[in-house]
Amino acid sequence: MMSRRVIRSKAQARSPLYVLFAVMAVVLVCIVLSIAVLPAFAGASSTREKRYSDYEIRQGDSLWSIAAEYSCPEYSDSERFIREVMQINHLTDPDSIHAGSFLVIPYYVDVK
Repeated sequence: MMSRRVIRSKAQARSPLYVLFAVMAVVLVCIVLSIAVLPAFAGASSTREKRYSDYEIRQGDSLWSIAAEYSCPEYSDSERFIREVMQINHLTDPDSIHAGSFLVIPYYVDVK
């Protein structure tokens, strides 16, 4: 019985050390992960926000030429930009714009 009690006592004496090492291991893993992951999120801290501006249509302008000038990476292609411009401005025909008229044009800016 005495040997059993001694073994239990040694196990109890080691228990706080095991807990300490376990906590240190968890902290170390968290530090390593934060060092590895944080740089990936550093660029994500700035976001892009959609804004709107008015645009005066000039002689010779088309929705395609406007899209070539004002479309941005948020639109996968010019067609998506043109569809949004048409929807915002309640246009049914892409050829129905006239010099001197105004369009509302979406654009994106970086926001931190």
